[in-house]
Amino acid sequence: MDVPQAESVRVDLDPAAVMVAFAAHRRRFATEVGSLDAAGLAAPSRCEKWSNADVLRHLVDVDGWMRALWAHQPPPFTSFDPNTTPHEFVVAARSTPDEAVRDAYVASSEEMAGHVSKCGPECWGDASISPLGAVPWWLSALHIFWDSWLHERDVFLPLGIDVPEEPNEIEPVFAYALALAGRMSSGDIDAEIAGVHVETSDVAAGGILPGRAVTVTPVAPDHDVCALIDALAGRGEAGVPDGLNGLARLFLT
Repeated sequence: MDVPQAESVRVDLDPAAVMVAFAAHRRRFATEVGSLDAAGLAAPSRCEKWSNADVLRHLVDVDGWMRALWAHQPPPFTSFDPNTTPHEFVVAARSTPDEAVRDAYVASSEEMAGHVSKCGPECWGDASISPLGAVPWWLSALHIFWDSWLHERDVFLPLGIDVPEEPNEIEPVFAYALALAGRMSSGDIDAEIAGVHVETSDVAAGGILPGRAVTVTPVAPDHDVCALIDALAGRGEAGVPDGLNGLARLFLT
């Protein structure tokens, strides 16, 4: 199968399987979120400075930004700093009550799940953008899948609520987490990490995240890697392989 890829990143996955897993994740997360009461929404998440409702504010923002980009419309900003822009939008949206944000997230999740479910091979190669730069549509969708999957854990784990760990979700999320971390590496990497091969090459141009071009190929993925996915994004203390801690540094800055 000829899967569209980008100059800066190649992730050897089946986009059809990724979209099925993405849609299932978003519908499950929305169902779980719909049960949160005022106390649960106000509780602190794993994201410093953000309550659980703030995480949902961010996810509603991301959905809106990506829908605009996919429709070839400008997002509501002219520049983007991953350290500051998301927080600025969250703070600006705090005038919206938490319960209304919860309901907006539930509605947005169904819209996103429906959209990615109906996008087949004719959509996969459409021009899009992500923090990695110019990418085909399916890789921009994979980026928000990873982001949402991580934030599901940010919301529910501090509440003592178990989060399902579905192998068909973990494989693409782990592969993409390694792609992000590899893209931000400053040196050469050619290693197999928990059943996924990561290889970097010459410095890649463009995108918000600087670094090297990266190819990620699941070989025999180890599905017991949720703690490592967390650690790659600066959450937790699982051992991150040498050279792949740039993403964690970004989140902790």
